[in-house]
Amino acid sequence: SAVASAAEKLGGGKAQPALQLVGYEVEVQAAVKYAFGSAYVCQDAGTAKKLAFSREVSQRCVTLEGDDFNPGGLLTGGSRGSGGSLLLRLHELLEAENKLHQHQQKLVEVEQQLRQLEPVSKQYRKLQQELELQQHSLELLQGRMQGSEGAQLTEALSATEAQLAAAQEEAAAAAQKKKDMVALAKRLESEIADFAKDHDKHVEAAKAKIKAAKQALEAARKLLRQREAGLAASAAERDAAAGERGQIEEQVATAQQAVHGEWWIRTGCDSTVI
Repeated sequence: SAVASAAEKLGGGKAQPALQLVGYEVEVQAAVKYAFGSAYVCQDAGTAKKLAFSREVSQRCVTLEGDDFNPGGLLTGGSRGSGGSLLLRLHELLEAENKLHQHQQKLVEVEQQLRQLEPVSKQYRKLQQELELQQHSLELLQGRMQGSEGAQLTEALSATEAQLAAAQEEAAAAAQKKKDMVALAKRLESEIADFAKDHDKHVEAAKAKIKAAKQALEAARKLLRQREAGLAASAAERDAAAGERGQIEEQVATAQQAVHGEWWIRTGCDSTVI
């Protein structure tokens, strides 16, 4: 209506019809309208006075402090037993419900983000299983290398280097996942800190989930340290295999020289007898 448009324009967002602050059944609609009429609830006295005594609005206006401005010229100040006090409490109730709804939405978002951490935890368990398989493969390879020849050592060394490169790539991926989890945990803690005091129980629940996420992060760090230890062991085994191959090559070269020298000695002795 023209009055509502004028009130919105003159009030600058600081005025709201009283009927919008009241929840009621259809059966009592006429009684509620009679009780509150076309009154407005305003945030301050200046806005209430402007609307009450303007030609465009000219309706009863009540401030949040309970001051009642009547276009008929009557001004009532801050009576808590009056209808203005009731409108004030209704306005405060509406604001409290809006804040509660906002915090509930934030809580839902936090719970969704916590649920997103579950696939990351599964991925870490998968990486741990793969690491155990690789460690077992390295142990088997070490057993074969103890009684192998030069050609077998060379082949095993190449396989170990390939496994080492793959393990390094997985370790880098695990480190990035850990970094992402740390950032997510910090962001969740920041959102929880902004919750209202009257939602402590929701905050505590969210903190418990954050604690679980941190425990998963610590497990990820432990897995990363284990993977780094595995990488070091793989590198050591690779160096040991290279050293053993070098020793075998030196032994072969020494044997070839010995055979070659013996052949020359025998050939020289035969020619002297003739």
